[in-house]
Amino acid sequence: MTKSINIQRVELKYFLNQNDVNNFYHKLYRTPFSFIEDYEDRKVNSFYFDTHDLDQLTNSTSGSNHKEKFRYRYYGNSEERLLGQWEIKQKTGIVTEKTTFQELVNFNQLINHIKYQNFSKIQNINNLLIKYPRLVKLISYKRKYFISSIFGNQFRATLDYDITSSSFPNLQSEQKNKNNFLIIELKINKELYDNLKIDNFLNLSRIGFSKYVEA
Repeated sequence: MTKSINIQRVELKYFLNQNDVNNFYHKLYRTPFSFIEDYEDRKVNSFYFDTHDLDQLTNSTSGSNHKEKFRYRYYGNSEERLLGQWEIKQKTGIVTEKTTFQELVNFNQLINHIKYQNFSKIQNINNLLIKYPRLVKLISYKRKYFISSIFGNQFRATLDYDITSSSFPNLQSEQKNKNNFLIIELKINKELYDNLKIDNFLNLSRIGFSKYVEA
C-alpha cells in the first residue's frame, strides 16, 4: 500500500467537438507551453461512492465552492482482482488536492463492500466507505496524455473520449450510457498557474464539468 498526497493544483476543463479534434492537436502542439505526448492511451475506470442521500452529487450540482469526491480508480479492463488506487479529491474553487492509496482489491468485494465490511487493508478507506457507503457509478473512458516540455509535470493536459457510465441503483442491475462528447483537462501546479496567462486557452470555452455528475 502506497500513500501519496499531491501538491495543490488547478484543474481547468473544456468541451471539444469530435469534428474539431485534429484542429485541437494542431493548436496544442503550437502553444507557447510546447506540449508533447506523454504515455500511451489507456482506459481509465473510476467507481464513485457517495452518501445514501448523494450529498456530494448535490454539492456538485448546486455549485458549492467546496467539493469532495471518493472513488476507486483502475486502468484497463475489469478483472477479478483490480490493481488500482483509492482517491480522495477535495476541491475549493478551481484548486484541487488529491490523496491516493494504492491497493489491490477484489472486484466482487468492491461492488458489494457493504457485505464485506472492513475489506480494505487501509483503515482510512474503511472509514470513508462508512461515510460514503453508496456505490453510485462506474465511469470509464479512454485518455490521451500530454505534458509541457517546458514545465514538465507542473503542466499537463489530457483528452478523454469514448466516455461511458454505468449506474448501480441497487447493486443488482447496471444501466449503461455512452456519451459522445470529449473533455480536455489542464492540470497545473497552483504556483505556476498564478504566474501564467492561460484564461483564453486555444480559444476554447472553459466549463465547470464533473464526469460524476454529467456522465
